[in-house]
Amino acid sequence: MLNLFLFGLVSCEYAWDHGIDGIENGRPLIVAHRGASGIYPAHTRGSYETAIEQGADVIECDLAVSKDLKFVCLHDEFLSSVTDVADRPEFKDRRRKIGTKTDWFSIDFTFEELTSLKVKAISSRDQQYNFKYNVVSFDEYVQIAKSANRTIGIYPETKKPDWFETNIDWTRYDMEEAIVEVLIEKGYTKPTDPCFVQSFSWESLNQMRNLTDLPLK
Repeated sequence: MLNLFLFGLVSCEYAWDHGIDGIENGRPLIVAHRGASGIYPAHTRGSYETAIEQGADVIECDLAVSKDLKFVCLHDEFLSSVTDVADRPEFKDRRRKIGTKTDWFSIDFTFEELTSLKVKAISSRDQQYNFKYNVVSFDEYVQIAKSANRTIGIYPETKKPDWFETNIDWTRYDMEEAIVEVLIEKGYTKPTDPCFVQSFSWESLNQMRNLTDLPLK
């Protein structure tokens, strides 16, 4: 089952003319929120590929950042609720407190370490596919979209950019600049490209409007 919402469903003559190359106008876009996360653990290859098979036009992902400043697809900056990190003895000493939260945090793990973690569903979802998939890199997420037999849009979110920019304290880090740079490398630059960038942070979106012509939501 898709965990989805309909994009552009408002009462307006042109609401469904989204103007994305390769995706037909005249109907709302079907956006798979975290993939088919009603079946598979969210943000896994299984959830993204199944969402595409079930008819999604766009697959959504949340972005977290590794210690070596690479993007992976995870809902939160902390890891224990959706990965096997607590069961990995080699990472026992990585647990620490940031603010009021004690957990394992993505910024304390290299990209290689993060993508070695196995993913589980949150407790309220189907548990049968737990630990069958690894954490997905942003590169893998884009590859899944681009390898489909039709145009599939991507919908990355700058999740908690202020948190990452504050806590990656050994260097200047700007999440907005980083994701736009990666999207340019992947060929997403024009308003008609099948990519939307989202954030719950107005400041993040306001900054990105000066960095990219991609639609911002």
